[in-house]
Amino acid sequence: MLSLPPLSALRCFEAAARHLSFKLAADELCISPTAVSHQIRNLESHLGCTLFIRHTRAVTLTAAGQTLAQSAQQAFSQLSNAVQTIQHAANQVTVATTHAFASLWLVPKLLEFQQRYPDIRVKLCADDKLNDLALDTSLDCIIRYGSFDATSKSTLLTREKIGLFATPAVVAQINTTGQLKVYTTQWKNPQLPVWPAEELLAAQFGARWQLYYFSDEQQAVQAALHDQGLFFGSELLVAGYITQGWLSAVTVCPLQLGFAYSLLTRKNYTSTAVETFQLWLQQQFQTSDDSAT
Repeated sequence: MLSLPPLSALRCFEAAARHLSFKLAADELCISPTAVSHQIRNLESHLGCTLFIRHTRAVTLTAAGQTLAQSAQQAFSQLSNAVQTIQHAANQVTVATTHAFASLWLVPKLLEFQQRYPDIRVKLCADDKLNDLALDTSLDCIIRYGSFDATSKSTLLTREKIGLFATPAVVAQINTTGQLKVYTTQWKNPQLPVWPAEELLAAQFGARWQLYYFSDEQQAVQAALHDQGLFFGSELLVAGYITQGWLSAVTVCPLQLGFAYSLLTRKNYTSTAVETFQLWLQQQFQTSDDSAT
């Protein structure tokens, strides 16, 4: 590396060799043709050979110039690609979360984020498995759901609230319906805590209910939205439907069961884009919590 000539001289040479013109190279680099000529003469002096044959109105490469031009063009191309890759990564946030949280809560809110931060791209990786930042280096952060450990390195976003939700039409018939159909989720991830759905429903309706399990909250929510029964699950995931008036809370106060949503980011690396997304995410939850109080 110590034997390399100045980068500015190599840059001038690469541009001149590509255009076969000192003037066009000067226009590209926003300097004078004289400055380009001076840089190339210094480069030739450093190398101890001639790189261009000067004609009256043109230049051509010598054999040494052709060899250097090929390597210089490849090197600058690789540098340009590396810089673009780094810049792209710096402006992208790759987030892993569950299918239900991504579809029912995060995706509907991303338009507001994109309008506020148009230069930052959010890439979602929806998966119900337990992701690990140490094992998957493509992820920048993970939004997790489950029991929250206050001693962990994750950031608490909000405590979960569980309740019963249904369309206004179903709510109006609850007291006159013989057997209530209730739809909920049976977790794919065995590490997630189990909701005491049967005990809670028995306390609310006695024996007047039938519980149906889906593998994903989206399916259970869709059943409720189509007047098929009640959805038993996360208030957060149906908050948008409640705001629209499509669903209503059947329980007066959603049941506190100790579940939480938390955010996990890399310990030793972060970027402005990741920090911006984290702050925005926390603000979204803060706004939701404030409106609920």
